[in-house]
Amino acid sequence: MKLISVFDPSDWVALGSFVVAAAALGLALSTSRSNHRRARAALYLDLKARFANVYKDLAFVFTQSTLPKDASDRLSVFAYWQHSFDEWYSTVKLGQRLERDLWIDYFAPQVVDGLRHGALREAFIFLSTCKHELGGKYKSEFYREVESIYKKYHDGHSIPNERSSILQELIEKYQRQ
Repeated sequence: MKLISVFDPSDWVALGSFVVAAAALGLALSTSRSNHRRARAALYLDLKARFANVYKDLAFVFTQSTLPKDASDRLSVFAYWQHSFDEWYSTVKLGQRLERDLWIDYFAPQVVDGLRHGALREAFIFLSTCKHELGGKYKSEFYREVESIYKKYHDGHSIPNERSSILQELIEKYQRQ
């Protein structure tokens, strides 16, 4: 291996090329990290805005302990779970490690908190029990994830599986189809 010669211009050109390439690589990595942070922030803000649209139709949930009889109210609680699935899918399946952290640290605890409300819990039971479009091929994985996180926050206990007559009738109806 030869050392750089002070007098050989080709050595100086090679060294200059190396320095420029190293600087370009550093700039590209910095830009990539910055773009990733911006994309992560945009994902978070988009999911929050979408949740605000779902949430405005859920006022009744806080006073209702069972799945609503009214079909449009049921659609609202199903929309909550569709949005929760979208949060999980966007951060866990499409995202990288940092987005998974967004799910674990922010969205998952809120999803588990939603299970405190009877109407949302019964909707979760219904959707996990019946053949429903929510989640497609990732449906089972999503429900296992929610169950796992629920257990984490509730000393290993499973999601309560009490079923109102409304829920039981709905499940039986969909199982007959």
